[in-house]
Amino acid sequence: MCNFARCCGIAAVLLWTLGGATRQTQNIHAIHVRLIDLAQLDGPVALQAESLAAGIFRRAGVELDFVDEAPKAEFWLEILKQRPRPHGDATGFAVLVRSDRSRDSYAAVSWPIVQGAARELNAPEVEVLAAAMAHELGHLVLHSSGHSRTGLMKPRLDRAQIELLERGELSFTKEETARLVERLDHIAP
Repeated sequence: MCNFARCCGIAAVLLWTLGGATRQTQNIHAIHVRLIDLAQLDGPVALQAESLAAGIFRRAGVELDFVDEAPKAEFWLEILKQRPRPHGDATGFAVLVRSDRSRDSYAAVSWPIVQGAARELNAPEVEVLAAAMAHELGHLVLHSSGHSRTGLMKPRLDRAQIELLERGELSFTKEETARLVERLDHIAP
């Protein structure tokens, strides 16, 4: 259950992501993501997580479009009902396949691990889920298993990232944003 201030912060992020935000880049790229919800999350949780993750990408000049149809999808993301074995306590993972087609790679986020991380970080599950989704999609779009010392692509989700997310400021680094845009300029669906 979230307190009043946190709920207001979530509402502000949702309003920012749904419209009216100033774009940082002139060229807007759109990518289509097929979200497969094996955890069968409540509708509002999944939709809010999608919106928060889309806001992170929007700050990099990328519009995320979550689609139901496989032919439209360039990227695949699963929300797992169980902890993958052996996987440790990472909230998700990306499987990157050498291929000219982006859809040959995929990513997954483990709902039980997200729930545990939310308890540990004293954060709403939806925020941890959104950060994990955006992080794993970042691996797919960048086609890299690399991490950064700051921002969205840090190797471990921490309280500072959740606070940035709540303020609508969690983002890729400038270098990652440049690589992201460059990659999307040359990506084959």
